[in-house]
Amino acid sequence: MADSFLSAAGIIDFAYIKKLTWLMKNKAVSQQNGLESQTGTARQTRCENCDKSFTKFALAGVGPGAPCHICHRVVCGKCSVVKKMTVDVSSTGSVKKCSLRFCLGCMLEAKEKSVLELALSGVETTSECSSSTSESEFALPRI
Repeated sequence: MADSFLSAAGIIDFAYIKKLTWLMKNKAVSQQNGLESQTGTARQTRCENCDKSFTKFALAGVGPGAPCHICHRVVCGKCSVVKKMTVDVSSTGSVKKCSLRFCLGCMLEAKEKSVLELALSGVETTSECSSSTSESEFALPRI
């Protein structure tokens, strides 16, 4: 019974990681296309979410600020979540994982993101990359 709960939790966590990866890629593309402005390079002294100070006199546990890997807003430790994600798999099969920080807003966006939207964007990417495949292979069934 406990194994079932752990397995279900692992599947849910994997789904979040897939959505976070999708958001990182899409936000990076939109920023490269100039659709979103990037935050200035000046060092932030306050959390952009809760406005707590990052100075040494700040409350214990807030910690220094770090940028979210999706929106690049600088947030404190209480306004962010660290997720371990696979960033590289070598030809020998070794897996490289990194701990990446995400703000609570981006985590909520990932949670609420439609799986259908992710799947459709994956189909569009696949059909754009592969010119030898026919469009009928990627057609969705009618309901």
